[in-house]
Amino acid sequence: MYIQCNAADICWMVHGVDDNFEKLTGYSGEDVEKNSMNQMDLIPEADRTEYLCRTNANLAKSTYVLQEHRLHRKDGKDIYVFCYGRVFYDSAVKQ
Repeated sequence: MYIQCNAADICWMVHGVDDNFEKLTGYSGEDVEKNSMNQMDLIPEADRTEYLCRTNANLAKSTYVLQEHRLHRKDGKDIYVFCYGRVFYDSAVKQ
């Protein structure tokens, strides 16, 4: 699964997905666009604080994150996933 997010986007909006996104999450690219989904929509509410703390702690040390977490599917089921996330900075402004 590939989610493209803008690093400066405080609300972690999902701006693009690949073909495997719907298979894993149940959400189509059209769902994402129509509902203005953000990455937190995919994290179970009970897990969000811990997820954000771990993600931010990792990003404070590096430009990438490797972590296991639960993902909330469109059908209401929660599954465990192992994710790799990376921040890419604009070469001109380093943001």
